Amino acid sequence: MEANPAPDFTQQCFSSIFNEFQFDKDCVIILISKIFGYAIVFGSSFVKLPQIRQMYKAKSGSGISEMSYILEIMVLTIAMMYSLKNNFPFSIWGDSVLVLVQDFVIFFLIFKYNDRLNMAFFTMVASYFTLFFLMFFGFVDIRILALLQGLTIPLGILSRVPQIYKLYMDGSAGNLNFTAYFLNAMGALMRVFTTLVELDEPLFLMSSGSSALLNGIICLQILYYNSSKTKTKSRPGKSKVKKEI
Repeated sequence: MEANPAPDFTQQCFSSIFNEFQFDKDCVIILISKIFGYAIVFGSSFVKLPQIRQMYKAKSGSGISEMSYILEIMVLTIAMMYSLKNNFPFSIWGDSVLVLVQDFVIFFLIFKYNDRLNMAFFTMVASYFTLFFLMFFGFVDIRILALLQGLTIPLGILSRVPQIYKLYMDGSAGNLNFTAYFLNAMGALMRVFTTLVELDEPLFLMSSGSSALLNGIICLQILYYNSSKTKTKSRPGKSKVKKEI
């Protein structure tokens, strides 16, 4: 499957806008999409840093679902490999690389602060990188990658469900960072736009749409539980006043 529009058409659009100052509607939409795409890639370089900082500061991974990050790492890896093999524009998938690196840092911190840097952890990491290099060097057929890309939609949903459920069961946001999830939600919404403009790829569209929705739900949960916690702390306690006679 090829990206749309073709590179020649895009170059023609940039020339039309910046050299000839002709603002064709389609060209302007493509330009906006490119700006959004590279803005997402740039923003993704620090989107998870607030979460990493909060975990490092608290020396705790409380409230964070490790299963959510395992599934998200799988989704990002598949999307990145599928995009590479299909020669999609870097502005479409570049954010996957940067978020993936940050996810690995968070994944490591979860296990570190829970004192679980054991053989099981290193076995998981070794297994992941084995599969990563098999896909990267072409040992996995493109048809299998297409099938895996189709699975990223349910996997993407499942990557957020454990976190949503954990928040509900704990009744607390723990060390979850609102900014990180808000930026994820906004980035996913922008990705919906860029996918509609630049790719004829319904799988990417559904993946981005579901990601925006679920990250939005987590944002609302964090706001709700942090608000409840603040109200509880600020509620005056009952004190007994003893009068001396």
